[in-house]
Amino acid sequence: MVFGQSSILPSLSDYYHSDMRNWFVGSLWAIGSGLLVYLAARRNLADSVISFVAGLLAVGVALFPTNAPDTVSTTISILHVAFAALLFVLLGVICFRFGNRDGKREDRSVRWRITWRRVHRGCAVVIWVAVVASVALAARGSDDNYTVFVGETVAVLAFGFSWFLKGSELFNILREEHGLPPMLRPADPNEPTVTKRTPAIGAAKEER
Repeated sequence: MVFGQSSILPSLSDYYHSDMRNWFVGSLWAIGSGLLVYLAARRNLADSVISFVAGLLAVGVALFPTNAPDTVSTTISILHVAFAALLFVLLGVICFRFGNRDGKREDRSVRWRITWRRVHRGCAVVIWVAVVASVALAARGSDDNYTVFVGETVAVLAFGFSWFLKGSELFNILREEHGLPPMLRPADPNEPTVTKRTPAIGAAKEER
C-alpha cells in the first residue's frame, strides 16, 4: 500500500489475493517464528505453551488463506478465519500476561509495576475490543467497508506496541547489569541499584 502496489482492501486477509501476497505471508511467518521461539527458554510452562500455540496459529493463517473475493467459502477459508480468531485471542492473552508479570516484579518500584501493568493490559483490551467491534460492525454493513481492516490493523499495532515495550525492558535489564541507565523510561530512584559486574578476567588479573 505504501508503495502504491495495492489499494485498501476490506481485511488484512484479503491481501493474500493481491500484489501484496508475499508481504502478507512473509509477515505472518515472521510473527509466527518469533512467537514459536520467543518464550521457549522460559520456565513458565503456561507462557511457553501460549506463545508456541500462537506461533502455530500465525503460520496456519498463512498456510490456509481466505477465499478470494466474490467466491464461496471453502474448508480452507473457514480454517483461516478460525486460526485468525484464535490468534488474536492469544495475542491479547500474551499482552495481558505481560502486565501480570510486570505487576509482580519485586525488583521494580510500585509506580513502575502499576504503569507497565496498565499499559500491557490496556493493549490486550484494545486487541480484543478492536477485533470484536470491527467484525460486529462489518456484519451490519456492506462488504465494501473497511471496519475489519481497521480493527485488525489496530489489534496488530497494539500487540506490536506491547511486544516492543517488553523487548525494550529486556534490553534495559542488560544495560542495568552493565551499570548503564535504562532507555525509553527514566531511572526510578526507588528501584534497587544494580552494580556493574566485574569481568572474571579482570578479577583474575587483580588477584595476581
